[in-house]
Amino acid sequence: MEQLKSWQEPLGVLEKFFSDKKRPVNKQKIIRDYHACSLLFHVFLTDLGSSLEKLELQIGDLKTRRKV
Repeated sequence: MEQLKSWQEPLGVLEKFFSDKKRPVNKQKIIRDYHACSLLFHVFLTDLGSSLEKLELQIGDLKTRRKV
């Protein structure tokens, strides 16, 4: 959960970028910013996927354990 919470700030940056209606007209800057945000989101998505896999394994393990 701490690992997922650590993504709050970077995802806030993405939200700000995509909700900004006053984007600059400079197409090169837009392309660079979009590329940087897409890389950041890809890293987040990969991290989230691995975290979910770990959690699913832990839940499966807890379900199969003998109850005390």
